[in-house]
Amino acid sequence: MVFLKRIYSKPEGLFDPVDFKQGVNVIYGEKSETSRQQDSLNYIGKSTFIDLINFCLLSNIPPRLKRAKNFLDDYSIVLEIVIDGIVYSIERNTKKSSIIFWGRTNQSKSEYQINDLKRELCNLFFKDNNYKGYYSNEWFRQLLPFFIKVQQKGKNIYKNAVNYIEGMKTLEAIQYHLFLLGIDNTLAKDNYHLTAELKRREPVVEEIERFVKETYKLQDIQDANNTVSKLERDIKRLSENIKVFKLGEQYDDVEKQANKITEKITEYIFRNHQDRRKIDSYKKSFEQDIKISPSKVERIYKELNEQLGFSIKKTLQQAVDFKNNLIKSRQNFISDEIRKLESDLQQRESEINKLDEERAKLFGFLVEKEAIKDLTNAFYLLNKKKEEINQIESKLQTYNDFHREILDLKEKEARLDKDINNFIIKTKGEIDIFRTIFHALYNTLYIEQKDRAIFNIAAKLKSDAKFDIKIDAPGIYSEGKNRGCILLYDLAVIFQAIQKGRTFPGFLIHDGIFDGIHKSHFVALMNYLEIKGSKDNFQYIFTANKEDIFMKDALNCGELTFDLKNKAIAIYTPDNKLFKRDF
Repeated sequence: MVFLKRIYSKPEGLFDPVDFKQGVNVIYGEKSETSRQQDSLNYIGKSTFIDLINFCLLSNIPPRLKRAKNFLDDYSIVLEIVIDGIVYSIERNTKKSSIIFWGRTNQSKSEYQINDLKRELCNLFFKDNNYKGYYSNEWFRQLLPFFIKVQQKGKNIYKNAVNYIEGMKTLEAIQYHLFLLGIDNTLAKDNYHLTAELKRREPVVEEIERFVKETYKLQDIQDANNTVSKLERDIKRLSENIKVFKLGEQYDDVEKQANKITEKITEYIFRNHQDRRKIDSYKKSFEQDIKISPSKVERIYKELNEQLGFSIKKTLQQAVDFKNNLIKSRQNFISDEIRKLESDLQQRESEINKLDEERAKLFGFLVEKEAIKDLTNAFYLLNKKKEEINQIESKLQTYNDFHREILDLKEKEARLDKDINNFIIKTKGEIDIFRTIFHALYNTLYIEQKDRAIFNIAAKLKSDAKFDIKIDAPGIYSEGKNRGCILLYDLAVIFQAIQKGRTFPGFLIHDGIFDGIHKSHFVALMNYLEIKGSKDNFQYIFTANKEDIFMKDALNCGELTFDLKNKAIAIYTPDNKLFKRDF
């Protein structure tokens, strides 16, 4: 089993180190000789001390420790624990709370991420190879709060013995309780997962049904199938109409003819453009001008030699005359080409006009027959209905798939209900063993109501949890009696684990549980635990105020058979608080 050994700070000085004992361990508050009458015993560190233990055992940073972070971050909290006779230490700091140092005290510590260490500690604290039910090493922080109950502002941890974690539902808690009791929890685990699957699917089915009903104005989901049938008929009718009137083919034929005409017109326009550029080019070539004057050349050379000048003039004149004849001949040829090109232009323009008229007739035909409008509307309506039917069918498919899964799960649930009934009958002997331990504790505290307590585990098939752990006694609805029964149940779980030799925490911590419990019942329990501690190894650690537990002058409360002051492991006063300061 696992026991607590020591808690202290590194470096020293944050709080006084505390050594834990076997049996009863008390952390109490009292007023010192220098305390004033109005000084409160609240906020002196009793619950915060339990927070430190819980923090070392990998809880989230509790609110009280968060308020102390301005100085707490400078320290690490170290908790030493004993597992099967070997001492280990856990070292954790609030500033880097996800990193923990863990290992044997006489060896160097290893650095762990918090989730990795949770799994390792879960196995060390709880893994029982002889247990026949389901166990997960992810349960460390689901199981440990059963053993460390520390009060937080605004929360009532002693309201219900089964739901010992704030917000935990009985459906989830049952599998942990059966595990703690050493009773096979397989069916409870299966029910937890099966119910979770059902609860995941049922809202989806409801949402789909609501969406389909509101969107398509239907009375129920079955009407959606009728809507699908109607849409299928509409789609078939539209498709047949399109084929009968051949709107698609008609449109395609006309469009192809129009496209061919447009291509021809474009071709003619392009060729006309090219021919016009040729005509312009030919006309520019008419502007040839021979600027050489034979007479001027003759005068230049005549000054040198009259005969030479005359000969050059004659030669140049012949060249100019030849050139002029050549240009005239070329102009005649170009004029013929221009006339031919202009004739081609006129012919193409005429063709373009004819093609334009033909194309206009085609478009006019389509407009007159409303072929484009009919086709567009027909296909638009067809596609719209196809989209609508696809959407409905998609929703219906999802609905049907989930509904089928729900029906399968309901079948499993029905078989599970039968198995749970049979299981409760078969487990009667194990329930009786625990009931005997619980009744012995109850009769010790409540002598005046001896043998009137009830403990039972029964099938409650109409509830989500399917199992019902019932703890009852006269006056159970009073705060004091309710707390007393929770206290006894928790102790009975520890004592049964000791009796069975299970891998289990051997400690139980209660913060402020005795508030409201009658002093005579407190005395009876302390005397019982003192005797029990001489036979079995366990640690019962609790917080209280001195004035509530030391009652020598109280009437009809009995007497403690041992010195309770010797069980104190930490005493805090308004002048000597846990951290030596207010925060």
